[in-house]
Amino acid sequence: MRELLRIRSARLYLSGQALSMFGDNALWIAAAVWVKSLTGSTSMTGLLILTMAAPQLLGPLAGVLVDRFRRRTVLIVANCLCAATVLSLLLVDGHRLWLIFLVMGVLGAASTVLSSGGSALLATILPDDLLPTGNSVLRGTREGLRLIAPLTGASLFAAFGSSAVVILDGATFVAAGGTLVVMRVHESPGVKSDRRWRTEAAAGARHIARTAALRQIVLSYGLSSITLGLSEGVLYAVVDDGLHRPPDFVGVLTVAMGAGGILGSLVAPTVIRRLGETELTAGGMLILCLGLPLQAAPWLPSVLVGELAFGVSLPCITIGVFSLLQRSTPNHLQGRVYSACEMLNGIPQITAIGVGAMLLAVVDYRILLALMTANVALAAAYLLTRRPQQAGQAHLPTQHGHDPAPAPLLATAEDTEGRAC
Repeated sequence: MRELLRIRSARLYLSGQALSMFGDNALWIAAAVWVKSLTGSTSMTGLLILTMAAPQLLGPLAGVLVDRFRRRTVLIVANCLCAATVLSLLLVDGHRLWLIFLVMGVLGAASTVLSSGGSALLATILPDDLLPTGNSVLRGTREGLRLIAPLTGASLFAAFGSSAVVILDGATFVAAGGTLVVMRVHESPGVKSDRRWRTEAAAGARHIARTAALRQIVLSYGLSSITLGLSEGVLYAVVDDGLHRPPDFVGVLTVAMGAGGILGSLVAPTVIRRLGETELTAGGMLILCLGLPLQAAPWLPSVLVGELAFGVSLPCITIGVFSLLQRSTPNHLQGRVYSACEMLNGIPQITAIGVGAMLLAVVDYRILLALMTANVALAAAYLLTRRPQQAGQAHLPTQHGHDPAPAPLLATAEDTEGRAC
């Protein structure tokens, strides 16, 4: 951690991301409460969530944008546009409900640019051996904010109305953009191509397909995302049918999951250094296999331990996947490979959310928990049985040094800090 924080650009980037994630988490929950209060409809609230999630399908286009320009410039512009978009919510009244959906849809699309651009910029700022630590800080921050930001957003909405939350999120976008402005990171211009945009957008998926270790970990990640999608609805069934508690008791379980997420983020870099990214990801899946059955018991301590394990597993899975992705991808493809991975994960997860909602109406939630456990066990088994095939790639030599792009984008920690001071 000390080595990470010695890099000025890393400190600025991570602090800006923390502010932005806080504002976003506050706005997401406030927007759902807002729509519910204006319409009284739960289905409209669900439609809002779908509106925010659906733009993940545009991920490959976001990856092309990120790879064609300097990542820092793309992120500065995106944060400024997001700030202006969020502040347009100040115009919402009872007759402009459509504006909430439009703004949240635009923010959902912008998040694909911000996430892929942020991942690529982090790979530019940090040397390979610090990427797991950087990813764990981001994931741990996200999990920690999950404990306080939604409550902050709901409290601000209740006390001061929607305008307070809107202004807060707009200010955090401005702050995140400001940290990027004062960063000093050497980047060569993005790689432009005369090929058609469809060919360019598919380049990320092609790189995943031809890189054995990356292909294996992304396939297992996509398979496990089915369980993550089903868990969205199953959690409410656990609270209602299993524990016989009111729906708002989900907040208590979310705290346990957030605490587990922080713990998982803390141990992930050490596991990667000692074992590797694949082992961390498979280990996270096995922890999830242990946590899911515990939620089937109609006993609060068992469910809490299950949610804690669920929380530990998520950062282990994602930090393993994206650390390997960053380390085994040339810089000129970072944005497109990240976006392709997110889409390959997002499609089955979003589909599973809808399918799970229908299945819960006719299938006992404990049966779904058993199916979810089997699904994740299959994903973990796939990864672990491929170890001999990719044993030589467990610690892949970085491809940044021989990036076929016009100029390498990766700067070492020492070089970055020297230019920043």
